[in-house]
Amino acid sequence: MTGSDDFSISTRISLGDLLVILTTLVFSSDLVELTFRGIGLGAVVQVFYLGIYAMSLLVAILTGTLSGLARTCPLALLMIALPVLSMAWSFDPNETLQRVIGLVGTSIFGFYLGWHYTTARLIRLVTWGMIVNVTLSLIAIVAVPAIGIDHSQQWSGTWIGIHTHKNELGGSMSLVILLLAYALFDTGGPLRFVFWTYLGLSVLLLAGSSSATSILTTAISLALMSIFVIWAKAPGLARLLMLLSVVFVPFFAFLAWYADLFDLVLEAFGKDSNLSSRVDIWRLVWPYVGDRWWLGYGYGVFWQENLPWMNQMEERLHFAPFYSHNGIIETWIGGGIILVIVTVSVYLLGLFKAFVRVAGEPEVITASFPIVMLLVFITRNITESALLNRNNIFWALFVAMIATLARDVRLRLGSGTIEPVEG
Repeated sequence: MTGSDDFSISTRISLGDLLVILTTLVFSSDLVELTFRGIGLGAVVQVFYLGIYAMSLLVAILTGTLSGLARTCPLALLMIALPVLSMAWSFDPNETLQRVIGLVGTSIFGFYLGWHYTTARLIRLVTWGMIVNVTLSLIAIVAVPAIGIDHSQQWSGTWIGIHTHKNELGGSMSLVILLLAYALFDTGGPLRFVFWTYLGLSVLLLAGSSSATSILTTAISLALMSIFVIWAKAPGLARLLMLLSVVFVPFFAFLAWYADLFDLVLEAFGKDSNLSSRVDIWRLVWPYVGDRWWLGYGYGVFWQENLPWMNQMEERLHFAPFYSHNGIIETWIGGGIILVIVTVSVYLLGLFKAFVRVAGEPEVITASFPIVMLLVFITRNITESALLNRNNIFWALFVAMIATLARDVRLRLGSGTIEPVEG
């Protein structure tokens, strides 16, 4: 691990850097879909994505990303291989093939991002891609409200920017707020003013999206980051806060449950105990999970239109769901319990390594980014689904964190030691 993972000022921008910025914009928005499908050029969308996947594969090979991961974290590669193998038992192999191409391409990009860059550089590059997202979303909302504002009956008036749903805009803004918060710690001069400006604009867009999940995850991410910042600046105070949280959080959770305060909190976010029909979806889809418990239905094929179970769920829900709104359930549907076990194992191993890293470099602010990102990622997957989600910035950053930690933290289990290593 680098002991001074700071934000160095550099005017040098490589082709790999440009790829990161462009791909971040694409994976964090629906810009390509809105641009090309909107004018009837759907085939161009596929070509564009294939181009990104090909460039990601090229730079991953040239930088030794895949060979490095094969040595340090083969379980992560197995996690991506299982959806590919699911073509063998998928009830629609052609559809699975089309979707796994996107998954593999997105994952390779994330692996390259995490393996090739320091955490500080990664944050800076992804931040610039997200800033472009914020800029274009604002332009769409103000100048092209037919695109930037939702006009559907259910979510009329909510902001969506260069996305197709308010929750997607909210998720992007939640991410850029966290990235900017980290970037501001080591940024000075006019650039600091730019970052503060975009932080304010991102908060405005988050509020306009009315995405309860994103507002909650933003609060959680900033709270977690604050704990690690305090740890870096005042370790004694951080330990006291952690001890108090261990004691009082369970107490307040019990009090909230006993006094029915959860319903009041949900109501404040415009939700009910059914979480906008999410609970109904979970109940309806679970029996189908049990029907293919071990291997699932094949990656990305369960939610297709006009399938018997889709017709039944639409009849019960009075609308057609297009995913389960839960990362674990979605993973189980696509790859069964086998894929769930592998994915959870990768996550838990990554989380442990993230703790090791932040404990080894408590004075380095960016050292806490992987652990905050992993905790926020799993929180988001409770009511949304980013696990194994192609063309998704959250999934790309998740595998980037796994790659970073595989490079920077090695577990020497044979000798009973845990060693940070130079990235």
